[in-house]
Amino acid sequence: LDRCILVANLDAGVLALTGAKVAMKSCTIMDNSKQGVAAESGASVTMEGCNFTANWMQGLATGSGARIQATKCRVVTSCLAGVASFGAKSSISLETCMVLGSMRSGVAAQEGGLV
Repeated sequence: LDRCILVANLDAGVLALTGAKVAMKSCTIMDNSKQGVAAESGASVTMEGCNFTANWMQGLATGSGARIQATKCRVVTSCLAGVASFGAKSSISLETCMVLGSMRSGVAAQEGGLV
């Protein structure tokens, strides 16, 4: 995905499942009912220069062994956590990113998740 705008989806702006690989650059993901990007079941998402604004649950979320790598991204005004990693072998890597204005926490890791 290059220079995409994903707005107001009923689930996640980007949903990567079961070993999927997604690469994103300079995208805007906002106003989604759940996550800006959700990766589960061994999926891998890499992104650079993306903006995540006003996503209801989390801007970025991983579960069940999935991985997200974000470089130079902004995650703003998520209602729960800006970035959340849930479950064993799940990870989110942030490099030169900004996470701000989350209602509950900027970064959350739970049940073996790694940020």
